Amino acid sequence: MVTNHQVLFNKVQPTGMPKPGETTTRGTSELDLSSVPLNGGVITRNIAVSLDPTMRNRMKGDIGYFTPPYVVGKPVTAIGIGEIVRSEAEGFAAGDIVYAWSTGIEEYTIHPAAAVPTFRKFDSEQLSNGLSITTYLGAAGMAGMTAYMSLKEIVGDLKPGNKMFVSGAAGAVGQLVVQLCHQAGVKVIASAGTDEKCDFVRSLGADESINYKTEDLPAKLKAFAGETGIHYYFDNVGGDQLEAYISVAARYGIIVACGYISGYNADKPEDVVYPKNLFNIVTKEIKYQGFIVSSFIPKWIGQFMQEVPKMLAEGKIKNREDVTFGVYGAEDAFLRLFTGENNGKVAVLIDTERAEKWNLKDQMVKSKVWK
Repeated sequence: MVTNHQVLFNKVQPTGMPKPGETTTRGTSELDLSSVPLNGGVITRNIAVSLDPTMRNRMKGDIGYFTPPYVVGKPVTAIGIGEIVRSEAEGFAAGDIVYAWSTGIEEYTIHPAAAVPTFRKFDSEQLSNGLSITTYLGAAGMAGMTAYMSLKEIVGDLKPGNKMFVSGAAGAVGQLVVQLCHQAGVKVIASAGTDEKCDFVRSLGADESINYKTEDLPAKLKAFAGETGIHYYFDNVGGDQLEAYISVAARYGIIVACGYISGYNADKPEDVVYPKNLFNIVTKEIKYQGFIVSSFIPKWIGQFMQEVPKMLAEGKIKNREDVTFGVYGAEDAFLRLFTGENNGKVAVLIDTERAEKWNLKDQMVKSKVWK
């Protein structure tokens, strides 16, 4: 019998900032790993989970989001990596390390049989290339896939000399977009919320940066646009920054609509800021496309896995992570996504006992370790 420490969903919260202890709460359950019914599924000892802004939408109740809302009293779920402890599923055995789309923020998760076909098993090379396990939740995982695949599918061939605006550029997805565009010869202007983050995105290859909290973002975009306009916009933010881009967009510009983080925690729906110049999408013949990255995975996953982890291991792509250690640290870590206090991809290492195995021991020694 083991005690399974968990972060549980506690209260539907349509508006405002999530509150630890209210929106979510800490809990435990008791599990007999050798006899708990699996009904054709598997049980994993969870290694790490990804925390992403889109999880906030699942806390709002049934709003028609593309994934179901969280259930009160059940663990909050996220994309995660775990080690199979026991399996009743064909093709998976104890000891396999797997990437799962729905992992509880807890030490152990029972995955139903229907979920197992979506698992991706790690191979020996991925586990021995020196990358931290959390890299596979960020730059070599969902965040990287989001950046890489949406550029491939929506923009297509990035044209050297063209201009790109990236909002939320210091975040998990934005930092990859900046680097991929820079490597393609695209001129990049990137926004972030602190001077330190602006320095960071310039170190990744951004030609210019904007501290949207202290600088005049529309004016800086206008100056960067010059006579050509800005050809591409990778939008993680929406709101005023989207409006500012539309004003300086090149004709036939392309907007990759990845997120709308400026509106996720609005106190009232009417408080969400939407562009007042949307008609310019028509007059400038702008392509404005949203996406769910899972739609692109079947086409692009092979190419992505061949290229991106290798580039990370060789240092050709930089990756900044914001890792929290221990299950119960997830509540505070999630808030950092919305306050701007995060520094890169936010993830939680649950399996702190084996931090060295997952290439995170040195970082953990310098950090607070939660249960």
